[in-house]
Amino acid sequence: MLKDLLLLFFCLLLQASLGRELAVLGAAPNFLVIGLIFTASKKGPVDSMIRCGLPLGLMQDFVSSGYFGMGLTLQAVNGFFAGLLIKQTYSDNYVSKAGIAALVTLIDGLASLILLNSYYGGLNLFTHFFLYTIPCALYTGLLMLGLLALGDVLKVVFGRTRKAYGF
Repeated sequence: MLKDLLLLFFCLLLQASLGRELAVLGAAPNFLVIGLIFTASKKGPVDSMIRCGLPLGLMQDFVSSGYFGMGLTLQAVNGFFAGLLIKQTYSDNYVSKAGIAALVTLIDGLASLILLNSYYGGLNLFTHFFLYTIPCALYTGLLMLGLLALGDVLKVVFGRTRKAYGF
């Protein structure tokens, strides 16, 4: 549990510090969803929402300057759908996890657009969804795919190193 919270806090720091720096044509990766996918593995939707989504949303609300509770709501929804999709996916391959990350990013973008439109009004939901949310989802899915592949490569390298030195 502590390891999951530390990973979520690290993803929150990445999102706050590098999120906009890594943007390509206005689309930034969503490190928070990536953290939720890594921590919500096989726990189920409600458990993922309570153990992963709510603490991440609370951390996000403490560091953001928007409405308090908006991050909590969005990350709880993201945790629920991440847990639901991971539990329903029978394969544990990279493409399915990257697809889940992209789909949860789409859900996050749509939910945040709806909440922002209800608070502020006047947003063009259709344009914002197609010009920002979909590219962000694709970027997050591709980044998730790259991180999973990098993790597999590092496991092989460190496994061989450990074997060579007798650890």
